[in-house]
Amino acid sequence: MAAKGWGKSKVTRESLLPYVASGVIPEFNKERWRVPPANEVEPLPRPGEFVLFLSFLDRGFALPTSDFLRQLLAFYNIKVSDLGPHSVQQISLFVALCECYLGCPPYFPLWVSIFHGRATRASKNSEALIPNGGITFQYSPEPSVPRRLNVRSLPREQEEVVKEMRQAIQALKDSGLTAVDMYNCWLGGG
Repeated sequence: MAAKGWGKSKVTRESLLPYVASGVIPEFNKERWRVPPANEVEPLPRPGEFVLFLSFLDRGFALPTSDFLRQLLAFYNIKVSDLGPHSVQQISLFVALCECYLGCPPYFPLWVSIFHGRATRASKNSEALIPNGGITFQYSPEPSVPRRLNVRSLPREQEEVVKEMRQAIQALKDSGLTAVDMYNCWLGGG
């Protein structure tokens, strides 16, 4: 299925009031968030802003985001809107793996060693990503080879920590940890 381009936003301040009332987004403050202007068809975030979809909020993605997610976005020089649903799921499962099974906050160098990314371009000779989810992250059973998104190799001091963490993951798998267990943890059922 081909990706569609952006459509004019139907979001208004009034449509966001339930999210404010429930605490998912903070009270309106022009410096903290804004609705798109009526003449803006394609999102044009100002410096320091990013696009957030109501469907993300409906599914539990709230602000402020985690340090890990901000680091991931900065490292790859991407925006939240560049992530497709599968990528959001991969990121969430990685956080569950770290927090529920390794007992630590998400460790970005471990992420880089496990996942590789791919950018889907608008056209063959274009640098522009397809709108709405042009970045896909995929699990790699072998240490990730920096590629596709111009990822650099890990510094040597981080390589040893990552090696130990990957060994801990393998031990968890050897003792019976399955993908279903991780989904249950992520969904709050385990």
